Amino acid sequence: MNHSSSELTRPLTELRDDILLEIEKIPDEQIPQLLQILRLFRQSQMTNKESVDHWQKAMVQLEKSDPIQRKQQQ
Repeated sequence: MNHSSSELTRPLTELRDDILLEIEKIPDEQIPQLLQILRLFRQSQMTNKESVDHWQKAMVQLEKSDPIQRKQQQ
C-alpha cells in the first residue's frame, strides 16, 4: 500500500469517497471481516489516545509533586 503525505492532507470528503469506493470492490462475504477490522482500528486509536492522556496526567502530577516525596517513593 502506497500513500503519500499529500494523500493524507486531501479533503476529508474525498478520503471518505475513496474508502467507499474501496469497500464497493470487496466481495459481500468479506464485509463482516472488514467491519471487524474497522472496529478494531477505531478501538485501537481510542486506546492509544487514552494511554497518552494517562501518561500526560501522570507527568503533570509528577511535576507538581514534592521532590523529597518522589525520592522517598523510589
